Amino acid sequence: MSDRTGLDLRQGLETLLGEVAAISRVFFAGFDIGSAAIHCVVVNDGNSVVFSPPPNLHQGSPLHSLRRSLREILDLFPGGSLVSTAFTGIGSLHFPEAFPGILREFDSVCVVRGARFVEPECEAILHLGARDACFFHVTGDRFNPVILDWSTSSKCGAGSGTLLEKQVRRLFPSCGERPGSLEGTLEMAASEASRHPEAPPYNARCGVVLQSDLIHDQNEGLPRDLIMARLFRTIASNIVQDVIGNRDIRQGTRSVLTGWPAGCAPLFENIKNLTSLDLVRPDNFANVGAIGAALLAHEKDNRFVIEENRIDEAARIARSKRQYLPPLRESLERVHIHGFAPSPLSDREGASGGPEVVIGVDGGSTTTKAVALSLADRRILGSRYIPTHGDPLGALAEIMGHLSKTLGELPVSGVCTTGSARQLYERVLSSPSLRKTLESRGCLVPDGAVDEITCHAVGIRSMDDRIDTIFEIGGQDMKFTTFRREEDSVTDQVDEARMNYSCQAGAGQTLENMSTILGLDVRDSLQELAMEADRVPVIDATCGVFMELEEQRLIAENHSTGEIAAAITRATASSYFNKFVGGTRHVGERCSCQGGPSLGKAFLAAMADVTGRDIHAYPGRELMGALGAALFIRERILSARGEGQETASAFRGWGAASESFSHLDTTCPEHFGARSCGKRECKLRIYSIAGEEIVTGGFCPLGNSEGSGSARPDHVGIFHSILEKHFQGAQFDALEREARDTRPRIGIRRCTTTIGGRAIWSSVLFSSLGFLPVLSPISDERISRLGLRNSPTDFCVAMKLSAGHTALLAADPGIEHIFIPSLIRRTRKTGPSHMFCIYTEAEGFLPEDDLGLPEGKVIRPVWHLGNRKQMARSLERELFRVGYHFTMQEIQDAFRKADTFEEAFNKDIARLGDAFLETLSRNGERGYVGIGRDYVVLDPAASSSTGRMFATVRGMPFIPQVFLRHLFSDIPIDDLVENEYWEHSSEILKASIFTARHERLFPVRQMNFACGPDSIKFIMEDAIFRRAGKPFLHLLTDAQTNNAPFVTRAEAFERVASRWQPKETPLERFSFVRRSPDGIEGRRWLVPWMGNASTLGAAAAKYWGIDAIVAPTDTPGSRETAERLISTETCFPLRGVIGDLISFLEREAREKGQERVCSEYLVFMPTTSGPCRFGKYAEVLALSLDSLGFGSIPIVSPTTEKGYLDPKILGITWPLMTRTGFFRDIYNAIRAADLFDDLVLRFRPYSFDRGSFNKTARERLSLLEETFRREGASLKGIVEWGRRTAEVFSSLCPESHERSPLVLYLGEIYMRQHDPYTGQVVELLEREGLEMVRGPVTEWLRYVIHIASRKSPGLELKAAALYMNFAEKMIERGMNDILGDRKVLPHPEDTLPEVEREGIYHSDITGESSISIGLFNAFLSGRLKEDPENPVCGVFHVGPFTCMQEGVATARIKGMLKARRRVDPGLVAPVMHASFGESPNPNLEAEVAAFRDQCLIMRRSLKGSLAKAL
Repeated sequence: MSDRTGLDLRQGLETLLGEVAAISRVFFAGFDIGSAAIHCVVVNDGNSVVFSPPPNLHQGSPLHSLRRSLREILDLFPGGSLVSTAFTGIGSLHFPEAFPGILREFDSVCVVRGARFVEPECEAILHLGARDACFFHVTGDRFNPVILDWSTSSKCGAGSGTLLEKQVRRLFPSCGERPGSLEGTLEMAASEASRHPEAPPYNARCGVVLQSDLIHDQNEGLPRDLIMARLFRTIASNIVQDVIGNRDIRQGTRSVLTGWPAGCAPLFENIKNLTSLDLVRPDNFANVGAIGAALLAHEKDNRFVIEENRIDEAARIARSKRQYLPPLRESLERVHIHGFAPSPLSDREGASGGPEVVIGVDGGSTTTKAVALSLADRRILGSRYIPTHGDPLGALAEIMGHLSKTLGELPVSGVCTTGSARQLYERVLSSPSLRKTLESRGCLVPDGAVDEITCHAVGIRSMDDRIDTIFEIGGQDMKFTTFRREEDSVTDQVDEARMNYSCQAGAGQTLENMSTILGLDVRDSLQELAMEADRVPVIDATCGVFMELEEQRLIAENHSTGEIAAAITRATASSYFNKFVGGTRHVGERCSCQGGPSLGKAFLAAMADVTGRDIHAYPGRELMGALGAALFIRERILSARGEGQETASAFRGWGAASESFSHLDTTCPEHFGARSCGKRECKLRIYSIAGEEIVTGGFCPLGNSEGSGSARPDHVGIFHSILEKHFQGAQFDALEREARDTRPRIGIRRCTTTIGGRAIWSSVLFSSLGFLPVLSPISDERISRLGLRNSPTDFCVAMKLSAGHTALLAADPGIEHIFIPSLIRRTRKTGPSHMFCIYTEAEGFLPEDDLGLPEGKVIRPVWHLGNRKQMARSLERELFRVGYHFTMQEIQDAFRKADTFEEAFNKDIARLGDAFLETLSRNGERGYVGIGRDYVVLDPAASSSTGRMFATVRGMPFIPQVFLRHLFSDIPIDDLVENEYWEHSSEILKASIFTARHERLFPVRQMNFACGPDSIKFIMEDAIFRRAGKPFLHLLTDAQTNNAPFVTRAEAFERVASRWQPKETPLERFSFVRRSPDGIEGRRWLVPWMGNASTLGAAAAKYWGIDAIVAPTDTPGSRETAERLISTETCFPLRGVIGDLISFLEREAREKGQERVCSEYLVFMPTTSGPCRFGKYAEVLALSLDSLGFGSIPIVSPTTEKGYLDPKILGITWPLMTRTGFFRDIYNAIRAADLFDDLVLRFRPYSFDRGSFNKTARERLSLLEETFRREGASLKGIVEWGRRTAEVFSSLCPESHERSPLVLYLGEIYMRQHDPYTGQVVELLEREGLEMVRGPVTEWLRYVIHIASRKSPGLELKAAALYMNFAEKMIERGMNDILGDRKVLPHPEDTLPEVEREGIYHSDITGESSISIGLFNAFLSGRLKEDPENPVCGVFHVGPFTCMQEGVATARIKGMLKARRRVDPGLVAPVMHASFGESPNPNLEAEVAAFRDQCLIMRRSLKGSLAKAL
């Protein structure tokens, strides 16, 4: 646009606005300061939008852009006609504190108002932001919308505008670099994507895994337009699945798509096609948030106009609340940058070789590197490092062309490729037909492709053979390698070799993505600015998507670019080291850092800072993979020639990569016909060069880009063949053959607990009872998509596949029932019962509401395996519920018949396992055991087909553990591991020990993200193989569409395994049993912090002579300790507890000495026997203490099995009456903590000054604590203190005040009580005008006593229950006039029978999910004993991120709501689910605002109902 045209347009706008001003008196401006852009509008006093410019991309400087937008508006509306500037969006979070009187509302409120204003008839709103996506179901009128239901995107950014933006910028590198150019780049991307309207999406739900799949396609040579089409489809799919989910929305519901990404046509069309919505994109779709803010300003007659020169004040306040670390430059003293000084040449290296050249090429995910070496003296003759830009063949051509300019006349003796594109590059550079010709002449052809782990190790050791630890940070891949030390020297034997499985939070691509947001180059400008920063803001470092969210917060807070650069640089280093490497326990003495990010001093300084180690950096560190490849091939050539073998390369020539490749896209069956496996349709790309075919196809074994050696039997496929052979029924995909069979059909799902022998057992059971069992197919793409669509985001892949199998069977009207047993435990003749995972315990109760299935569709007996009487009775009742009548005898006869068939199946499986081991022994081979849950290892979708890849692609003898189960079933796991209560974990530990002790077997551990038990037990499994000195391959297989990263790791693992020397390890070496806690008298009890119950409980214990101290919580030290010790994706409470306790002990050891600390302390750590991970805290704590030299500190763990009432475990030998008094006072102290919490929550929302109130509250708590220490915890004293405290609190509030809506605060007990770890969310809710009723700690104690009494009734438990009731009544009687209207929570022993009777849940599924579901059911059904003047208006439900118990509770609560809304579509039932963990909850404040509005609406509704009733 010319300057003249722009001037004409502005003059026209000013003329129009002048006409508007003539009829309008005042104007209201709304601003939405988003993560990527500033949106602004102006409305007049007639609520007409008079100014709505396109979004202004702020390029990381939101406040600067705001000033520019504000100046433009003030110029257009002069003379005081602009009376208000109202705000929304993340960038305005601190405006109210900086500018008293300003109107600032959350975008969840403003978006709804704005969208309903621009499209008054809409009932649904889908809003897409740069960071978040939101869905609202609304009613009401144009200016007063009512939110009936809402949801926001999860912590994963796989459906965010930011993900779309960064991928588009990466794929179109020549565009999108200038401010304001994103719109044009998106249009170009959309135009290209339109060429492939039927392109399938990627399966990844995680943004990082999605990028991994996308980069793999690039490296396989897929065209950009197809990748873009798949990307748009995937993001649309993720938005629909994550935000809309499987809600029941009436077909044709009028809906709007808003937010700037809505302007992208393919995204709009894909979302429209994926939903049943009547979707439109209204006028001003990008600015609805700003419109909502302006409308609110008018409605509330706000008269505050922000001053342009004061805008920076908000940023100053935000910055003041940040935690900071010292500048990176202070760590430079631990960085050692070396010059080129190669190690001495070996004898062979002096041999005459002439001017021959060896070439190493590293085709990485984001960069391509090459090194050419002299064969004779290994001098670097040439090198090149360039970005790949999504075009691996183009990058290879450019690199080879560059090298040929100086080296084109020299003979090439060998070519070696590495990196993610190594197979493609090898086929391009080395001719298979020429290889065959040369080999027929007796020549050794050394050319090949070698995994990058090996190449990086070879490269660095050529620089410094003293290096024993390599940190390698690639674009997409991260590696960590250590070499074994023997005495004072480092051997060349790899001790450990790791490559990231799916998470890329610490990879170079993540850092580059964040650098792009700042407009900086990761190699220079980013590093330079980071080094100049005088402080480093601390940001979350657990996930790449989360880090970008945190970066956006820093931008919004107007931190300097240098500070942000330092923050993201250190966060990347921290994520690599703490999450991927796992902290210092695996690190050697001399560390090298390599890869692209290590080129800058800032990243090296950050690595020195987070590791606490000296970091050595060598020249060519960005080329180390290519250098290692060249050295690897050079060694192969010289070794062969040294033995008299002639060598020759099949190198095609320097110009091979520059040739024009014709290609054909096809599938494996189409190209190979009968040679195809026929089980999947692998996509192949076939290039033609010089008359030869180059077949590439990801992990297709016939697409020889990944092949290695001869294919081996695919034991995963064999397992399923045997399963189908023994199954007594029909196959789902062949049901037409059973058309004449009139028996009622029951679906048996090939997943979770019915994937193996139990599928055979179930089929015989039901066929014996007169049903036709129907086996669902092996998990495939259709099942994966159904599962993704019908399951919560944070469920593990196995549970998502479970939902997919259920949905597939449910869609067939001919299948009357689906069998989904709830397996609770396996009772055993000796040892404790084995529990099942909470997900598999509860999965039978999820589908009916979630999928809208009719009553009786799911048959879900609740079974305690091994207790045949209980199993038969449960099945009899369940079959009767759905209309069938069988006697107990008939069912037990069917059980016995099923047993014989399952035994036959197991024998067939065992015979194959024996044959596998015999073959290994006969051939002198190594074998690889797939260790993990059967429903992961044996499911191609859950395992990303790694089993088949190992066997048929890599040619590895691979076998799942199920084939060897008969050989390790007798390992006495109860003698080796304490309190091992998980069924599957017990099997995995046995398999691990068996594999560790077998001289020919090596472990391949396959697990899924968000698997709760595996995240805990992996720590012990790792210890097992360390004790055996055996390498351990760990793969996180989360249904990725490619398994290229697993190929690399498998190749490297094979090399490591090939060098392992067998040694005998006695069984006792794998014992994890700690000695009994003797000698605990006189020790100081260290108690983990869990709210004020810990503080007051410790005080009461002191009265009885126990010196108890509570570990400080949420300190910088505890967080650092947790990151260092707990590196797997485990539950957040464990991280908090371990971090708090060990941080305290380490600090004490520094002051007093470790020996004194070990003799002075014991750790108090309550436990349970499943199914929650809580029962494993003591186990992980013990392993951590042992590793740090604190192994002699006793751990005291009273268990829920005895209601925590076990004096022997506590080491208490007092007389009965003394013990009784002690337990009484401890309970009274906990009850007092609940009373204190109740008083605070009752009065604080209405206090004059929150800070003063909290100070007074701490004083009152300290007074009670001191009383308990001196006098004990009497109920009378507690009541007297409580009444006096209420008087004090009341004096800090207005004499009379209107009560806020009452909200139940439910969920997992640690997060519920641990306000610091939720970011004081209770106070946020209070500030938003809500009064909270928190589930008390004593609620859990009542539940524990109730469950323990059901299992083992006893006098002690009965007495405890009676005393709890007595204590509660005493305190309620004394406080009723103050807190009576807050006594709304029923007891667990009352709610559990209700949910069981109504078929909502079952009380045998123990844990906090039962409590949460029971309480919500009481709320939803109107059974709460609430005061009509102060009714309960909502439920706030909390839990740790990936918590299994609360994940089930959340799914069940949503399902219950969904079922009710089918009957009552206009139901307003405010519920908010919030998860907390290591990472920020990105939508918390906005969700709370929407929740608040819902609660206010419900309160008005309930008050109205009351008025009518009166």
